[in-house]
Amino acid sequence: MENLRKRTDIKLLNDQSKARKLISKPIFHAFKIFNDDLVAVHKLKQRLCLNRPIYVGFTILDLSKTLMYNFHYDYMKDKYGSRANLLFTDTDSLCYNFYTDDIYHDMMEDKHLFDTSEITRIVTIENLKAKVNKWNKKVFCSKNANDKDAQLVFQAIYEGKLRLTRILIEGKVNVNCQDSDGRTPLIAVCRLNNNIKDKETILYFVQFLIKEEAIINSTDVFCMQALDCAKNNGFHQVKQVILRTVLNVLENFSV
Repeated sequence: MENLRKRTDIKLLNDQSKARKLISKPIFHAFKIFNDDLVAVHKLKQRLCLNRPIYVGFTILDLSKTLMYNFHYDYMKDKYGSRANLLFTDTDSLCYNFYTDDIYHDMMEDKHLFDTSEITRIVTIENLKAKVNKWNKKVFCSKNANDKDAQLVFQAIYEGKLRLTRILIEGKVNVNCQDSDGRTPLIAVCRLNNNIKDKETILYFVQFLIKEEAIINSTDVFCMQALDCAKNNGFHQVKQVILRTVLNVLENFSV
């Protein structure tokens, strides 16, 4: 609701006598000189007509609180339990920390409860699986992951969807699985110059793959291919991270 008491009355004047007249009035509040011929005078409201229904304002706030409380306790706590932590709230919004496989997939299950007006495209593992059916490259992977899961990893990488790739690798897909060309995820992500322009995103993802024990040592052919791709695409920080990891491996081996 509009607060009528916060309304201001500002006059722009280019006449010295009129400016002095306004400044001498008891409703004068402040002034601002722009140049020799223009000044702004800020006046307080001499009369105030309170014609806005105050009860509408606090009724809206109470209804908003009721809606937010119902959403939190009847939906969020019931669906996620301890996997959803409420960080802070606003009049019409809630900020959570979730522990779930795909929050966007969860939102689409009950999208009538969420504001999706600013989400231009929701990417989920399900619609990525639909694309894999048309993708005929053979993929080799570990015993803990089937070919479909490994295909999802490379399809996600080639489309620049590293968030999905991370979810799959953290789940069950071997971080060193290979596609038909013998590329590992580490090599594939270093070839993403055409898909991802943000080099920091590439850097963070390479660090994630190394943390997940991607094969990386000074004699491994995969490491050499990743270094070549990173160098050719201008990923200098990525190249430094890989080289630093190689040196650490050699240092630990020598010790």
